[in-house]
Amino acid sequence: GSIRIQRILFLLELIKNNIDYSKTSFLFYRSAPTGGYQFDRTLYETMLSNLLQDNYITESDYIVLKTEPLPKIVDYDSSEPITIKNTIDNSYDSPLNFVTENVTGLMKGDDSEYGLITFSEKTLKPFLAHQLPMIFGLYGLNGVLRDLGFDLFDDFVNHASYENIKNPHQRLKEMCKELKRLLELDILEFRNNNLNRIMKNALLVHTLSNRGFDILNNFYKTTLL
Repeated sequence: GSIRIQRILFLLELIKNNIDYSKTSFLFYRSAPTGGYQFDRTLYETMLSNLLQDNYITESDYIVLKTEPLPKIVDYDSSEPITIKNTIDNSYDSPLNFVTENVTGLMKGDDSEYGLITFSEKTLKPFLAHQLPMIFGLYGLNGVLRDLGFDLFDDFVNHASYENIKNPHQRLKEMCKELKRLLELDILEFRNNNLNRIMKNALLVHTLSNRGFDILNNFYKTTLL
């Protein structure tokens, strides 16, 4: 997806943990005259410099991220939407989805002064796509999802190894260690043996969506009265 700090740091952890990153790509939409989704190396290298300056990465990390032939550069014309559609569809073939949320706590202002834990549609995609979720978001997000009724498959994914770490950068590092452990297991077999739980998660997304619509609709009608 688009270049964000958390995704660059995630990429770095994939490299450090020897996890395959050959299909990595950062796509940035460019309007005319170039058009389409492209990789913006200038923006990428600027963000690397900022990460180094803010001590998120070391000098050696910076050199690796800048000199390695990555991320994979993907350029094509926006008149061919089927290309990006196939890219998205292929990502759903995986039995596990590692989500990097928009708000993670890495940036100043990420954490609400009221202690609210927010998430975007990205958090819900693994449930709708019948996948096991690992979500790098705000501290406490997993607890919110469990309270909503979602099954995070704690009997298979060791969320406890990272979810209680308040520092978001350290939490990401521990998440990637757990990801590496999981990739050595038969995740597909576990998913196939737990399809009933997978389907309950997907159904819950629709249930919560309908409930949310009713709440907003009733609020709107009450306000008009």
